[in-house]
Amino acid sequence: MIYENNQTFPFAAYVANLGKYTEGELKEELVRFPTTKEHMADVLKRIGIGQKRPDGALYEEVFVTGYECNVSSLSGYLTEYTNLNELNYLAEKIDKIEDGSKEKFEALLEEGDSIHNAKDVINLTDNLNNYNLINAKSEEDLGIYIIHDVEEREIPEWLNDYIDYEGYGRDYAINEGATLTSKGYVYSTGYDTEYYKAADDIPQESLVTGFNEEKTEKMELEAPEEAPRM
Repeated sequence: MIYENNQTFPFAAYVANLGKYTEGELKEELVRFPTTKEHMADVLKRIGIGQKRPDGALYEEVFVTGYECNVSSLSGYLTEYTNLNELNYLAEKIDKIEDGSKEKFEALLEEGDSIHNAKDVINLTDNLNNYNLINAKSEEDLGIYIIHDVEEREIPEWLNDYIDYEGYGRDYAINEGATLTSKGYVYSTGYDTEYYKAADDIPQESLVTGFNEEKTEKMELEAPEEAPRM
């Protein structure tokens, strides 16, 4: 799949060494997702994860200082606290979205009615069939589309000037709960299923760090004194 900016990956993250950061040194590296466990191991080694701290303990914690996203509106759901394995799984799920559903996915991210974090975005990728996207840019366009293309009404040409297409489109949007986005009108046609509940649900082959191999808990990192770059 080709993303915005003619890129072949949905997003990249600046992965940083939290211990080094609290000591006043920013050790980070930009990682494109999805990635591999081998590549992530090399990145973590280069930023000092696993090395000894001045007190003899090891540098173990990482956080994300910022993102470069090639999917519209995605960055608003990614934070410095997002688990690296969850980021990788999310990127894999986005990569699997069929081309015909790409704009629908981006429209729902823009609408964002029930999306708050990466977990919600992962679940969204599995529920795209529960939504419709109509390529209309105004209430009038929506009304014209519904009357002529959906309901297939045969309207005499002389009668077009007397039809309130804008009002018809407005009523349709209200009745269906449709929201206008830059991609068109998007609305739900069913109920979503929460397939992904926590990092424990990430398949073993999608893991890129060892955080999920024993007991999986979402990584809760202490927020740095300065706001991370977004």
